[in-house]
Amino acid sequence: MKNDQFKEWARSESGRKIILAIFLFLGAAIIVIGFSSIGGVMKKPFGGRTGWAKHTEQKRKEEIIQLQTTDTDSDGLSDFDEKFVYGTSVYIADTDSDGLSDGNEIENEKDPLCPEGKDCGYAFFDSGSDGTDIDAKTSSEIRKELIASGVDSDLLAGVDDKTLSEIYQDTVDSVSQSSNNSMYTAAEIRAFFREIGMDE
Repeated sequence: MKNDQFKEWARSESGRKIILAIFLFLGAAIIVIGFSSIGGVMKKPFGGRTGWAKHTEQKRKEEIIQLQTTDTDSDGLSDFDEKFVYGTSVYIADTDSDGLSDGNEIENEKDPLCPEGKDCGYAFFDSGSDGTDIDAKTSSEIRKELIASGVDSDLLAGVDDKTLSEIYQDTVDSVSQSSNNSMYTAAEIRAFFREIGMDE
C-alpha cells in the first residue's frame, strides 16, 4: 500500500515539483563537482612547482652533470657530447668501427659516424677543401643543409633569413679563426642557443 501511496504522490503536481527539484539539485551538484575537478587538473601544471617536480628537475641536472664528466667508452669525448652533440655511442669507443676512436676522429675533423674512406653522403666538417667558398651560401642553402643534417624544420622556420645568415657567418668566422679548429664545447653550444633566445 505504501507503494501505491508513493505513486499517487509522485503523480501529483507537488510531488512532481519535489522530484524535479531533487533531480535538478543532484544534476547541478554533479556539474559543479565535475567542473571544479577539471579546473583543478587544468591549473596544476601552471601552479608553483611541487616538491616532486623540483626533485625531478634537480635529478635531471645531476644526470646532465654526470654525463658531462663521464667518458664511459674512454674515447676522449664526454658521454654528454657523444649523446647530444655528435650522436655517437657512449659505450663503443669507435662508433663507426673504422679503427679510429670517436674522439680522435673529432679531433682530426673526421666524421665519427662514417667509416674512414667511405662517402656517407654528407659533410660532417665543411672546410671548403673541395674548392667551394663556404662563406658564399644563401640562407636557403643553409636551411637545406641544416634540415639534411637533422635540424627540425619547424625550429628553422622560427629564424629569419638575416639571423640565420649571421649565425652561419659567425660560425664560419670563428671556426676559421681558430688555430686548432676545435669543436665548441657543449656548454658553449648551450650558451649560444640561450643567447639567440632558444631554451635548452
